[in-house]
Amino acid sequence: MIKIGNIKVPVREDRKEIIEKKISKLIKVSTDDIDSLRIIKESVDARDKKNVFRVYTVAFKVHGEEKKILKRYGGKDISLYEPVEYKIPTGIRPDAACDRPVIIGGGPAGLFAALILSKAGLSPILLERGKAIEERQKDVDTFFSNNSLKPDSNVQFGEGGAGAFSDGKLNTLVNDRFGR
Repeated sequence: MIKIGNIKVPVREDRKEIIEKKISKLIKVSTDDIDSLRIIKESVDARDKKNVFRVYTVAFKVHGEEKKILKRYGGKDISLYEPVEYKIPTGIRPDAACDRPVIIGGGPAGLFAALILSKAGLSPILLERGKAIEERQKDVDTFFSNNSLKPDSNVQFGEGGAGAFSDGKLNTLVNDRFGR
């Protein structure tokens, strides 16, 4: 399979049709020759508020032409793609020399690490210094209403991690006109 990255599609457009047309134009093949199109990564580029794009990395097959295409167009955004599927190991049992794994923090990474280790047959210990989300919500509301901070139960610490009270957006302030 061939992998191509950085394919921009306007947010409100039909992605599959535009992606195939862009691939076709980029590597000079007919859209009919593009087979098994698979989206590997999708993100949103909203830096310019007037022109918001979805940015794709895709993998596809071109009927026996992969080597020619890679030789002709291979580079930063065009490469060979070999799909690798991760499988959670199962049936792992700690022996006498192996203790239970310890996970520090009940944020998204900690919760998913605990899930994966549990599915693998281990019994992880998850340590979180903050409170459960229901109690934590009360502590956060109290902080916002009267500035009473609880060091171990606030926006940063507790079940769900710092993201529990986030809208999911990351803002780098790279183009901040106030220089913050």
